[in-house]
Amino acid sequence: MNTAFEQLKMLGNGGGTGPNGVLIYHNTFVSPSETLAEGAVTTALLLDSPVASHHFAIENNLFVAPATLAGLWTVDWDGAIDDGRFDFNGYFPAGGFRFNVPPGGLMSWPSFAAMQAAGLFEPNGVLLTDPIFANGLTPPPSYTATVAPADAALAGGSNAVDAGVVLPGIDDEFQGAAPDLGALELGCPQPIFGVRPEGVDEATEPLGCTP
Repeated sequence: MNTAFEQLKMLGNGGGTGPNGVLIYHNTFVSPSETLAEGAVTTALLLDSPVASHHFAIENNLFVAPATLAGLWTVDWDGAIDDGRFDFNGYFPAGGFRFNVPPGGLMSWPSFAAMQAAGLFEPNGVLLTDPIFANGLTPPPSYTATVAPADAALAGGSNAVDAGVVLPGIDDEFQGAAPDLGALELGCPQPIFGVRPEGVDEATEPLGCTP
């Protein structure tokens, strides 16, 4: 919640090559949209580094920015992609999509549909529509604002519901036809963060859906 710059730090060590074998599943990112001091613009998903990342998968995530972007891009992934898979993710709002695809370099599309039609990324991904979250959660106007812990539970009518892929051993205990996108499965108890309430211990705290 309220990520100021680069939701995923897929960066190199000293400007060299980036990470290898990273699996990024079932996260919810809700980011502000504004021009930062260094001139970069926060998007739903930003990677502001050209270094290559190798053999990775980004699936079943939600990347959410305000309805009006501060710039052109919903996604601006400047890092070179070496055997990287983007699929079954949800994005908001509608905007341009740009990825670094070797050997040609940066490739851009004016819309999610155009990017999807190119056949390189997100064959099963979705462009999210309102409502996304049950309580109307929206990104704050500034990353400098202190925000209360956010409830990122999905709205029942969200097109992120049942839009994910089954990842054996990770999201088997889902509700409905398929796993939901993001960190919280609709209809399942939310995890407890911080100090457990009186009378709740590691044997009785909610850990998600039951089999």
